[in-house]
Amino acid sequence: MYQPQTPLIETSPRFRNRRLAEIELGQLVLLDDDADARAGASLGIRGDALSRRGEIIEGIFRLSGHSVLFEQHPLEESLTALEIEYDLQADLAGPVSRARQSGDLLVRLPGAHTSLVVAGPWEGRPGLLDLASAIARPFTEDPPRTRSLALSWRLVDRQDRGRVLFQRRAPDRAIESPIKRPQGEDSD
Repeated sequence: MYQPQTPLIETSPRFRNRRLAEIELGQLVLLDDDADARAGASLGIRGDALSRRGEIIEGIFRLSGHSVLFEQHPLEESLTALEIEYDLQADLAGPVSRARQSGDLLVRLPGAHTSLVVAGPWEGRPGLLDLASAIARPFTEDPPRTRSLALSWRLVDRQDRGRVLFQRRAPDRAIESPIKRPQGEDSD
């Protein structure tokens, strides 16, 4: 069957089969969910993780509505790369929490360093995917005189910002109300 080098009908985004070693850190990949055919495909971000001993583990970060999970993949494995430029946007109007769950966008203040909380190869403990380098490290507590906020986020097409590629909503968390009512009073 004839297949021209340049497609006659353009698609967006473009899909390219590449070995993991050829996919740039931070590039989106399309993942097939072999376990459940009804689940279909999901998105991932090409990235690496550092083990507790500092060794590099190659793989991808699978995006789902409730978490971001690191999956180790060998460099010679073939995956489908999405040739699309995207931005990760914080949802400032959404819920803000100091609790950290896998999938949260964590903003450390006052330095405004951003990272995603991820599940990975750290014996059940969370890690942080640094957005600047697409490399995850084991989670460490906030240094003195800093604090962290957890936000919802979404991935949008850089060319068409109205096109949302993925949206991660933080689960409803019980945020303590700042208004305290005296006990025993009637609240008419």
